[in-house]
Amino acid sequence: MNEKTENGQASISPDKLKAVLFSKKLIIPVIILTVAFLLRFIFMSLMFSQHSPARFIELFPDTMTYLKAAGGLLGITDRGKYELYMTGPGYPFFLGFFAYIIGRAYWLMILIQIIISSISCVIIYMTAILLTKNRIISVIAGLLAAVSLTSISLASAALTETLFFFLFISMLYLFLKGLSENRWWYFVASGILGGLSVLVRSVALFYPLLLIIFALMYPFTGIASHQKNKYRKIVVAILLFVLLPAVWVIRNTAAYNTPTVSGTGVSAAKIFLTGKVIHKSQNRSPYEFRQFRDSIFKSMEPDIKAGNFKKLNDDAVDLIISIFRKHPGLFIHTFFSTMLENVISVSTLQHRQLPQYSRQFKFIDDRLSQDFKNPFVLVLVMVGFVVLARKNIAVAIFLISTYTYFALMSGVTLAQGSRIFYPALSVWPILVATSLVFIYDLILLPIKIISRKMKNRQE
Repeated sequence: MNEKTENGQASISPDKLKAVLFSKKLIIPVIILTVAFLLRFIFMSLMFSQHSPARFIELFPDTMTYLKAAGGLLGITDRGKYELYMTGPGYPFFLGFFAYIIGRAYWLMILIQIIISSISCVIIYMTAILLTKNRIISVIAGLLAAVSLTSISLASAALTETLFFFLFISMLYLFLKGLSENRWWYFVASGILGGLSVLVRSVALFYPLLLIIFALMYPFTGIASHQKNKYRKIVVAILLFVLLPAVWVIRNTAAYNTPTVSGTGVSAAKIFLTGKVIHKSQNRSPYEFRQFRDSIFKSMEPDIKAGNFKKLNDDAVDLIISIFRKHPGLFIHTFFSTMLENVISVSTLQHRQLPQYSRQFKFIDDRLSQDFKNPFVLVLVMVGFVVLARKNIAVAIFLISTYTYFALMSGVTLAQGSRIFYPALSVWPILVATSLVFIYDLILLPIKIISRKMKNRQE
């Protein structure tokens, strides 16, 4: 029964609230959310017991870049123009709100990141339900995301990934929900969240192409007029996805004559990928590459100080094209080897965040990986794709395409562990869960056959 308040409005009783939370539909999401939140909260508590807020903000060089960009974006300082050009406005605004507007409330920022990271695990479960229609696979996918050490450590880091991932996986779920239920608000919300995710991290800039392809593959049913209506909604979602970042592109074009959301991608391709190709072509020692890479960045400093970002971008593009033409084979090989290295990298951020437990982490790393690399998940992803393709080829192609998209986008940079490939967490738990269920059934198959034969003999 609902209880009534003094003003006569009905309120939910504690017993009814408990019944709702632990209903059959909500019990699994609640479990996934609880597991994810507890793991992330414990990690955050341990981290803040080892680092002061001032030390926390200095753990990762990229955090200082976002902080400088935030100062420039919010008008706190005249500096930060280059950093804002490199990062885009999304995360600097988020970080700047906690750093400058409410006074260095980093613990609150991390707590919010923990909450949205935990919710993201539930959304992965819900996305898996939509795509596979299999509750067991979906539960395993949600739990895999919940216990992901990369996800846990990134939730307690002042880096772009957690906010980006929450926006991206929410966009993906709402888009798929729109395809299945044909409601306007799903598509509108999906487009807005997708556009915001690009402003946080531009890695999703070209992802609308995959959404269009999947929408065309999706098995629409019903009369032709309803199908046309659904296509209109898909177009609106894609336009919102593209137009929101376009506002920042227009701003950068007006300010620097450079039509870009952020300069990070081109800069990384120049400093790391192209730099590595040049370094290899000169047959220099691999141990000298860091020094060589730093020398490339130093050559850019005069243009950075002068605010000549157009020249920076044009020089980078010219160098990339020039080196590709000179060494196409080496360039392609370096790109794909870098991509593969990112795909099979394991989490390393926790070593900085929890230095007191670094020995324990190293003990685990030494047994589960070699030089922080482990191809096990990649193998399971491939198996999961083959298994799922036999049941639903469209869904299997969509999942593996998303996985491949983020793999390809990671091929321009390295040396950050599993952080670069983290967005692929949106799909790989579903493919891995499919693979694990298949392997489990495969193991049980001979047992079932033997059991049947024994029953037949007894009869």
